[in-house]
Amino acid sequence: LATLQLRLAICHRRSKDFDAAQQALQASLTLYPRYAAALEEMGKLWIDRGVYEQAIHSFETLLRVDRKWPTVAGWLVRAHTLQRRQVEQFLVEKPEVLKGRTEHCIAWRQTGGCSPTGLLEPTADKSCKAVIVAGNSGFCQCVSSGSRGKSGFAPATAAESNCDHGPFTCAEQCQERSKAEAGLALTAEAAQLASEVSEAVDAQACSLLRGGEFPDWCHPNLYRVLGIRCDFPAAEDGDELKRAYKRRSLQFHPDKPGGSAVAFQRIADAHHVLLDPEKRKAFDEGADFPRKVEQDGSEGETQKEEVEKKYFPENFDFQPFGDPQSDRREAKARQERQLEQRRQEALAREAHQTKRTDL
Repeated sequence: LATLQLRLAICHRRSKDFDAAQQALQASLTLYPRYAAALEEMGKLWIDRGVYEQAIHSFETLLRVDRKWPTVAGWLVRAHTLQRRQVEQFLVEKPEVLKGRTEHCIAWRQTGGCSPTGLLEPTADKSCKAVIVAGNSGFCQCVSSGSRGKSGFAPATAAESNCDHGPFTCAEQCQERSKAEAGLALTAEAAQLASEVSEAVDAQACSLLRGGEFPDWCHPNLYRVLGIRCDFPAAEDGDELKRAYKRRSLQFHPDKPGGSAVAFQRIADAHHVLLDPEKRKAFDEGADFPRKVEQDGSEGETQKEEVEKKYFPENFDFQPFGDPQSDRREAKARQERQLEQRRQEALAREAHQTKRTDL
């Protein structure tokens, strides 16, 4: 009966009836709590739902039940990688910024390069009520009515500023912009600058979303971008992937109502990665994540190695005090620097003695 419930859950997950799939899995695990296949399926279900912390918990339970389960290491790596992608992309609005929202204003969005069209710098965002002084570039994100830009998420903006400006608050600027737009009283220069900022930020539209639910095409999980299950088979014909790509492309085609050029491109990029087995594997393992730099300047562990070492330390060399090779390399480099310094001092003394002899 537990196996029957598991098969039922797999069917429900494939049809995206996640609630029914979860109920079937809970029934299966109630009958047989140590059912490894059901625990694995539960982890996959949480991944498809985008709840990666719960997915990690399911795979950790599976690990405790059977450390030799053939796919548990891979799924742990994938779940941790997706959680890291989500944390790094979907920033949570700072409490002080969230509390400062007004009827017309959301926040001050800081940009780099002393240009309002520069790259967003989310850690420097400020509350609508904060005074923005000279030296800060960016724009006030205002409350918008309706969709804007190619993405549909381009912000309504005000006070688009470089670093040279007088003090102001976004609460006042957004209120004034709202009145100006209602009366169509924007100057040509202000309207042009607002358009340029909106266009520049449009490609970073997902970065402006904070907390709550996000459209699937904005999600860092490429499987979710295409609306496809996390374990779809890498068949040569790629029928399942092809159908998912076609469905999403038609849904967000720029020529259709509710379409988005940015979403359409994002969907195409996701399809390109998941279609190629090597690129899909690299995405699943977080091969694109920057690696830490060791003391000797060499690259540290990959995302995959970090996760595997956490759960399977027996597969790695025992290093109670760090990497001994790193210490040896650093000691060798230090010794070479000392020898070079002594050589230079000896040359300097020799040159000084020669000079004295000539005199």
